Amino acid sequence: MVNREETQHFTKIDIEDDQPRPIFETIPVAPEQNKEVFVADKADKDTSSKIEVEPVIIRDETFGTPPPLSSPEDFTPLPEIEEKETNHLKVYVVLGIVFFIVVASFVFLFNTLRKKITPKQVKLVYWSLWEDKPVMDPLITAYRKDHKNITIDYIKQSPESFREKVITQTKDGRGPDLFRFHNTWVPMLHDTLSPLPKNIMTNDEFEKTFYEIVREDMKVGNAYYGIPLYIDDLVLLYNNDFFKRVGITSPPKTWDELVTYAKQLTVPSATGDPVTSGIALGTAGNIEHFTDILGWMLLQNGADLKDVSSVEGEQVLKKYREFAEAPNPIWSEKMTNNVAAFQEGKVAMIFAPSWQIANIKAANSNLDMKVAELPVLPGESEPFSIANYWVEGVTRTSKHQKEAWEFLKYLSSRQAQTKLFELQVKARGLGSVSSRVDLKDTLLQNEILAPIISQAKYLKSIPTISRTFDNGLNDQINSYLEDAVNNAQNGVSYDEAMEKAQIGISSVLEKYNIK
Repeated sequence: MVNREETQHFTKIDIEDDQPRPIFETIPVAPEQNKEVFVADKADKDTSSKIEVEPVIIRDETFGTPPPLSSPEDFTPLPEIEEKETNHLKVYVVLGIVFFIVVASFVFLFNTLRKKITPKQVKLVYWSLWEDKPVMDPLITAYRKDHKNITIDYIKQSPESFREKVITQTKDGRGPDLFRFHNTWVPMLHDTLSPLPKNIMTNDEFEKTFYEIVREDMKVGNAYYGIPLYIDDLVLLYNNDFFKRVGITSPPKTWDELVTYAKQLTVPSATGDPVTSGIALGTAGNIEHFTDILGWMLLQNGADLKDVSSVEGEQVLKKYREFAEAPNPIWSEKMTNNVAAFQEGKVAMIFAPSWQIANIKAANSNLDMKVAELPVLPGESEPFSIANYWVEGVTRTSKHQKEAWEFLKYLSSRQAQTKLFELQVKARGLGSVSSRVDLKDTLLQNEILAPIISQAKYLKSIPTISRTFDNGLNDQINSYLEDAVNNAQNGVSYDEAMEKAQIGISSVLEKYNIK
């Protein structure tokens, strides 16, 4: 390589003009006239085939010596525009997310407050029995004053096949939200009824509010499945005019007194059949509620449906049939229906649930009818009776169970129960005994309802209740009891009649898983 210090010669060329020129250029400038240019002469032009091209430097003494070339490390990089734009985009995204969260929170809060201020509209379908709309509508209207979002469609149903209708349509999703059922139906409705939520009524509150029989009938496991609005049981109805004629001043207290009074009050015909009966007992075909009576007698005598063929069960059938057997029958299968006979003054005493009282009074307002507790066996003191009442429940498939139970709790309140009694009296002349224990003292002065209240704390339930129209537990058992009475009437022995009845009754109990 040629040594620059030794071979370079510079020739001075005068610059014609004094215009400023670049300090240095990387492209050689073509020589012009009257200009001197320093050109590097190569000392050895042919020493190597590889020629190094040296940069041409143009000097201008006006600006002095040019600064040395800088290395890339000496340059300060310019700010990167893309990085700045990316940072701005991130800020916008964050702000957008924050804005969305704020707006979403506001919308959620607004909707929550709106829901609290304006509850959702709820329609409850209520299928019931016995009570007419004029009785229930005022209670529904009063409830809706404080629950404007609740609409209650009260529908009074026919009792025939009512139980099957509730079960079938509830399974299909077309059933009611609330419905009425008999106190003996719980084993048949285990897939239909929903339990009473404890946040609406605790077990302790339930047990303090209602009679003990309700606690026994409605409890399955640790939950209750219905709220009753009233209580009813079997009572003794007697014609006080008949009693006065023979000098009887008070109703019978024991079975022995009952038999004695019945004989005194019976007026036989020349053929021996009664013209006027002392009491309607002993047959099946013309006595309403005869299965209620037999169920009560079975429990009173220490028997039950699991052993009607026992000695105690046979004794009950014998005792019942004696009232209609020769030679001196007190009652006869030739007599008219017992309730109609009582209304017409042809029988002095009948056993019936209290709801029959209003029907009898409506049929014969001049009848001097009195109500008494049931007679007890010798040695007994408590007026034991059979429970026969209806309960309000909520279906398991209802979409508004909470609202339905809250409405039923309202119906069982003191205020609503007092109003319900007034409406019943207005509609039919007689109200029902409240299911609430704390209201019993308000009705003890009512001579018609007082015996029902006195027996209420001694009630027991047994599925031999007539006129439930359930086509199930009660009706099927009652058919076997009817066979037993008719078989005995036709000469079959009491033990054989009850043994046949036991076979059928046991199959019914097994069908509904009653042990």
